[in-house]
Amino acid sequence: MIHQWNFNIQQSLGSGVVVQFSYVGNRGLRLPWATLDNQPDPGPGPIDARRPFTNLGQVNGLGSGGDSYYHGLQIQAEKRYSNGLQFIAGYTFARCISTSDSTFVGEGTSVPNGRDFRQQRGLCTQHFSQRFTLSWVYDLPFGRGKKYGSSLARPVDFVLGSWQINGIYTARTGAPYTVTQPGDFPNVGDGSARPDLVGDPTNVVDKSIDNWFNKDAFRLADRFRWGNAGRNILIGPGINNWDFSLFKNIPIGEGRRIQFRMESFNLFNRTEFGTPGSAIGTPQFARISGTARDPRDIQLSLKFLW
Repeated sequence: MIHQWNFNIQQSLGSGVVVQFSYVGNRGLRLPWATLDNQPDPGPGPIDARRPFTNLGQVNGLGSGGDSYYHGLQIQAEKRYSNGLQFIAGYTFARCISTSDSTFVGEGTSVPNGRDFRQQRGLCTQHFSQRFTLSWVYDLPFGRGKKYGSSLARPVDFVLGSWQINGIYTARTGAPYTVTQPGDFPNVGDGSARPDLVGDPTNVVDKSIDNWFNKDAFRLADRFRWGNAGRNILIGPGINNWDFSLFKNIPIGEGRRIQFRMESFNLFNRTEFGTPGSAIGTPQFARISGTARDPRDIQLSLKFLW
C-alpha cells in the first residue's frame, strides 16, 4: 500500500524556459521483509535446543510488516526546443527511511534479529540524498538554412553543416550500506550479525579508496548478544559522469537521410568506485577494491532513416 502526495509551483521565465519547484512525499505500508521465525535469542549453549520450536531448524519466512517514508525537494528547469536548443535539468534533495531491507527483486537481505525489526529502521537501500541531471540537444547553427553559413556551397555545407551535439550529465551521492560482523557471535544460527558502533564512522583522516571510512568507529560485538550498529548507516562513493554524442545528418532525398553518430559513454573516463568492504575484521574492511562503472566507451555508427 502506497500513500503519495505532492505540491509543485511552475513558473515561465520566457524564451521557452519553465522552472518547477516540487515537494514529493510517499509512505509505503505492508512492504515485504524477511523473517526468521525460529531464531533463538542470543546466548550460550546448543542452538536448536533454544529455538522457539525445538523440533524444527531454521525457518525462513516472508512477512509484510515493513514500512517506508520518502520526502524529497525536486527542482526542474526545462527549455522547449527552439533555435536549435533543448535542455532539461533536475535536482533532487531527498531522504528515504524504511524498515525493509530489500524489495526482493535482485537484492540481498541483511537481517540480524529475525523477530524484532527495530534494528532494521534506517536508510532505504535505494536512498540517494542528492542527484543532479542535465541533458541537452543542440543543433549547431552552421550550414544551409542556419544562422551562419546559409549560403555555403554544397561541398562545404556537406562538411560543416547539419551537426548536432547531445549530452547527459549525472552527479549523484552514493548508496547506503551496512557494516556486518562475520561469524555467529550471537550464537543464533541464523541471520547476519553486526558489530558495535563506538564512534563516528564519517570522521576519517586522509579519506581514500584504501581508507573510505573510520574503521575505529566499529568494534566486534561480544559473544551472545546483538551488536548495536544500525542498518545502512554508511554511504558509498557517488557518481559524476558525462555521456556525449555528436550526430551528422546527411540528406539523400526527400524524407531520407543518413546519420553518422559518434557516442561516448563516460566521456572523461572517470573511475566510478564500488562499495567498500563492509565486513569488520577482514582485510578489505573500509577498502574499495572494485569499480561500479565501465571505463570510457566510444562507438561509431551509421543509421539510415526514412
